[in-house]
Amino acid sequence: MPGSTIRLNLPYPLENEWADPAADIKKLAEAVDGVITGGNADFAGNGAEVMIAHGLSTIPTSAYVFPAEDPGGCLGEVWIRMDSTNLYIGNSGSFIGSMSWTAIL
Repeated sequence: MPGSTIRLNLPYPLENEWADPAADIKKLAEAVDGVITGGNADFAGNGAEVMIAHGLSTIPTSAYVFPAEDPGGCLGEVWIRMDSTNLYIGNSGSFIGSMSWTAIL
């Protein structure tokens, strides 16, 4: 009898259940809809913050952000504040290039 994954509570597949990868991807996307969100934005730089609507129903439990291009040593410290509507991402350096972000309930 299959168990379930720890975080998403998805059933482990039986030996023959990986026959349709497209269906499996669709099931996974449906399972995480409203739980994980992400996108791209630009850093504001020089101690300023960019406000990003995360689209989740409440304050995320965690969020991650990474530069999507080489910041050339100019990223500085990075911080993320969160509320039930937005992420506020700032950096202390002069880098104003693109970032990829993820928020998780």
